[in-house]
Amino acid sequence: MKLKGKTLLAYVAGIIDGEGSISIAQHKRKNGRLHHWELIVAVTNTQLWLIEFLHLQFGGHIDGRTVYFNRPNCKDSWRWTICATKASDFLKLVLPYLQLKKTRAELAIAFQNRKTHNTSNRNLVNEQRMMDEIDFIAMRAWNKRGKEV
Repeated sequence: MKLKGKTLLAYVAGIIDGEGSISIAQHKRKNGRLHHWELIVAVTNTQLWLIEFLHLQFGGHIDGRTVYFNRPNCKDSWRWTICATKASDFLKLVLPYLQLKKTRAELAIAFQNRKTHNTSNRNLVNEQRMMDEIDFIAMRAWNKRGKEV
């Protein structure tokens, strides 16, 4: 497949709208206490070529599953993931072409832009953790399965 520029980005945005997920994940320490939140963009599909195509174009990681959701009658599937700043940079590229997940992408980009490694100001860190949790809750509500409200 030879896609370039805007055509490539529009095609990939369609994949994200249809097959992809944009989420904010919690990472906890072994003692169960929250360590940090992380932006994750992922696509799971039974077509390995599609997953390899995304990996080749945008980087990230490929995870294979031998049986989807441990159901023996389902096809094998693979998952492409991209995280944190790379995920935000990716979303900025496809944002103009997203339709269904545009609002989630905007929230994800804002979430990642706010991330800081400055731990010298405790109030700033606490405020950021509070904002991260608000974004996590909002993203979880948008991603919840079931009837739209």
